Amino acid sequence: MSAGEDEAKIVATRSDVWWGIGWFVFGIAVTWGAIKMDRLEHLHINPYTIPGLLPGILGIFIAFFGVILAIRAIRGGAFAALEPKSADEQAEDRVAWQRVSVTVAICLAFALGLIGHGLPFWASAAAFIFTFVTVFQWKERGAANQRLRGLLAAAGVAIGGSAVITFIFQELFLVRLP
Repeated sequence: MSAGEDEAKIVATRSDVWWGIGWFVFGIAVTWGAIKMDRLEHLHINPYTIPGLLPGILGIFIAFFGVILAIRAIRGGAFAALEPKSADEQAEDRVAWQRVSVTVAICLAFALGLIGHGLPFWASAAAFIFTFVTVFQWKERGAANQRLRGLLAAAGVAIGGSAVITFIFQELFLVRLP
């Protein structure tokens, strides 16, 4: 491994520490929110069907794996060399943050703008999946002159994904979707 590869590994593991901490905090917040949900005890429901059970379990797993990610990065030498980042590393960081920002924006648009505002859930989910796949494959598909093929693939994934998600929630989890 060359010196440049070692530096890239240290930078990547340093960011893994911060992402691990972020996932831990997010997992704890999800777990806390699940714990605070109404248990519907007045309805005498089965404890295995209480609201918040699945999110609580997922929150615990997210927090656990966030800790694992951070510990792994620290053991991998994340803070061994705290040298300033090169211009290439800074450019990579900007691209990564742009991707994260676009992801957050698309997710917020879905959660705050589409869900429960007129469109049925399956259509909102299809629009979300189509947008997400299209946005993140647009540049690659353009470079390969396959944009139409990419749009068709995104549409297929969106339709199939929204159908499966809707079926699972409505028929298996018995959750009424907006």
